[in-house]
Amino acid sequence: MAYEQNGHGGSVAGGGRGRIQSHHPHQQQIGRGGHGHARGQQGSRAVSHPQYSQRDSSGRVTTAAQLLERRLTEEDSAKRIAIASQFTLLVNNAPTGSELADPRNIEYLFRSEQGVIEALLSEVRMVTALKQSFTHAVAAIGLAFQSEPGPFYGYVFERLLSLNQIASGEHERELKMSWLVVLKEVLEASVVPYPSNPLWSHNMIAKILQDTQVFLDTMEGPEYLPKVLDILSIIYDRYSEPFKMAFKDLIAVLVGWHIDPSLPKNLSRIIRDSLRRFSKIWRDRARFGLDLMKNLFADMETELQAVKSTPNPRLSLKLHNLFRCHITVTQCLCHAFFSTVNPETTQAAEANQFILQEFCGLLAAQLEFLNTVSSSELRDKDWWLEGV
Repeated sequence: MAYEQNGHGGSVAGGGRGRIQSHHPHQQQIGRGGHGHARGQQGSRAVSHPQYSQRDSSGRVTTAAQLLERRLTEEDSAKRIAIASQFTLLVNNAPTGSELADPRNIEYLFRSEQGVIEALLSEVRMVTALKQSFTHAVAAIGLAFQSEPGPFYGYVFERLLSLNQIASGEHERELKMSWLVVLKEVLEASVVPYPSNPLWSHNMIAKILQDTQVFLDTMEGPEYLPKVLDILSIIYDRYSEPFKMAFKDLIAVLVGWHIDPSLPKNLSRIIRDSLRRFSKIWRDRARFGLDLMKNLFADMETELQAVKSTPNPRLSLKLHNLFRCHITVTQCLCHAFFSTVNPETTQAAEANQFILQEFCGLLAAQLEFLNTVSSSELRDKDWWLEGV
């Protein structure tokens, strides 16, 4: 599916996701490249760049372009903030029927000034107020597409995904971070779904989720996770149906990051807290959650046996991360099933006795695993048990 409502414009071709090939043949595949993290390759995206010749009798489009270009050449930070604010007001307050209120002219402005926009978004040591003023300005462009935002979303993901295919320097990393902030602002303030075409609205959000998942799976480092999780939280809150459809694939990639040995503890906590927010969908996808617990547990047992077979056995970071992720999934299901944990959980959610019986069995196995570790002769077990 392409983003454009009328069918023209970009589309994603190919795009294999680097999911784990589990050594358990009947398991749900999880991860973003597996325990070895071999990442998939994103396919190419072809995007048309239509040029509109509509006359700009009010001069607002020309004025907006000039403001962007002044922002690039101006050196004084206070003046740059004032220019960005002036640009945002100009776009936000364009009178109905004016040239700047026409999505075709907004697309022309957006495409013709892409070089200027990206030069500003990729500035590395820009002060916070200055960066915020400019991301607000670019978000204003995205919102000005109104009921035809396909070209905007298409371009943003084209840039995010193509930047993942190159070795990122500090400017590329800053550019990706800035586009994620802009995307969050536009999604937060947008009027989707559009009553005139709810099916297209649903499909567009599904496409945004698909591309977000590919970005997660191919990004070279975890520093973008907080911004991506903010975006996913907005979509979860506002567009629950397409989010529910994408849930399993998104969770599989996030679990892959959660067990990544290089993931800092603060980002692990952010992933855990975000996953717990999705309690309503965990409840609807209870079977998936239980299967995920089983798969993680099987991986934990395999890793424990591998550790025990070494000449100088000591508990591994991989085992620690697997168990930490297993606890996170356990907490998510507790949050979904039990009103004593989450007051928003209804009695109806607690009524599936077969699911709950299986869940309690997995909890018992988890406790038995902890007991096995604590009674073993493995080195480092004390700090390992404290860490989980």
